[in-house]
Amino acid sequence: MSPAEIVHAMYQTHPVRVSFKEELDAHLQYGWVISTPLAFIMGREVNRWATHEQIIDPWYVFPEGERNAWYVAAYAGAVNTALQIIPFRHRWIGWERGIKSGLRFHSLESFERHALAISSKATGTKAYQDPAGSEYRHSRSPEGGPDSPAAHRD
Repeated sequence: MSPAEIVHAMYQTHPVRVSFKEELDAHLQYGWVISTPLAFIMGREVNRWATHEQIIDPWYVFPEGERNAWYVAAYAGAVNTALQIIPFRHRWIGWERGIKSGLRFHSLESFERHALAISSKATGTKAYQDPAGSEYRHSRSPEGGPDSPAAHRD
């Protein structure tokens, strides 16, 4: 199966908010859909600090100056391929693993390190070792913390 077929099958076999066709149509209009033989990614630019409902709503369009993250609605393929095909960079990348797992955001930098490590393990090559280690930042820290909107302006 191609990556696009894998995503389509996931929408048919897992609980979802909207159908694959509806989600695809919304992302074709208001987001990004990239399909290659190696990967399929469907996502859009969001404001990491917005409400959960705004972030997951594929028809909600954030004003240009408020977009600081990628929300990935669906992806299939090698993890490191996503980093090569996203149209441009934002500071954050987020997704949900199923409806009940919760929305999570990570810094794109730490996601890149993690993807490289996964790719290296799969191919048997040596991964880049960051002396500080990978640090994941989950969706929302208390206001005023090091991960708060006030601490990071994009």
